[in-house]
Amino acid sequence: MDGVIGLRLLGVTRLAWCQSGSCEDPSSGPTRLAFEPERVVVLNGRSDWSLEWAEPSAGDDWERSYRYEVDDATWTSRDASTEDPFDQAIGQPLVSWKPELDEVGDLVGLSLTFPDTVVSLRMWNGEVRAVTRALPL
Repeated sequence: MDGVIGLRLLGVTRLAWCQSGSCEDPSSGPTRLAFEPERVVVLNGRSDWSLEWAEPSAGDDWERSYRYEVDDATWTSRDASTEDPFDQAIGQPLVSWKPELDEVGDLVGLSLTFPDTVVSLRMWNGEVRAVTRALPL
């Protein structure tokens, strides 16, 4: 994550588990953060409900492992840049980041600090969830 400190957040892509066109919970799922210039961070839940993150190349096909169907359900991709809490951070440089650990020391979240907001990406029921809190003036 240190490689994206000082870079502006350009966009966010999220995946949601959808069946017959209806998504279970679009506010949770794998998340791809795109920073300038062509830097990417992908966050995903592991089977032990801890958080994993990677910095693949911008052209990497990060959705490849999510292309499967189970009983007419599949992962569906969408641009989440205009959704809360990401809309508050788009265009702002990442100031810092902080890992969030559980009681046994496993990584379960990341707090990303931007000039005007903090976006916290945390594990919840095995999926990545995003919450935000405004910074005091």
